[in-house]
Amino acid sequence: MLLRRGSSPVPAGSVADHLSGEQAETIGSRLSGAGRHIASLPYYRRIVDLLGTEWIAHSNYSSALHNAAQESRVHVGKLGPGVRSSVERMALMVISQREQDLAERHARSQADRALVLFQRGQTLQTWGFPLDALAEYRRALQQTPGDPNLTRVETTLTELLAHGGEDGERR
Repeated sequence: MLLRRGSSPVPAGSVADHLSGEQAETIGSRLSGAGRHIASLPYYRRIVDLLGTEWIAHSNYSSALHNAAQESRVHVGKLGPGVRSSVERMALMVISQREQDLAERHARSQADRALVLFQRGQTLQTWGFPLDALAEYRRALQQTPGDPNLTRVETTLTELLAHGGEDGERR
């Protein structure tokens, strides 16, 4: 996989281009479930192409991109990133964030928007941006005030940051 500026992680002319949304969802989900996130990308992209204004299509594609950037593989007997270039992994994350923006824009209900914001927070926290993650968790709570799961995540991260931790360890 070689990503150039403005390019897509899904090459034109993929086998997924000829599938129905349901077929693409079945294959994409199966590949993701097996940890083959890079291979799932054309199928999730197909769903976005078919259902461009459905927030969940963009959200699922964003998750697949995020997971693809972290996928591991064995190469020359060693476990390493599935996408060898750190620049390509960053490009996947940028595209993932754009898809999250589209998911948020197309979300019709506050609960759907809250889920997108929560997922964006998780992505940012995973990639080492705890303050940005906290801001997204708080935006999600504005959409669904009092949500017990969001409240727990926001409170836990706030406490960790207050004690100088950001990776799940108290210091």
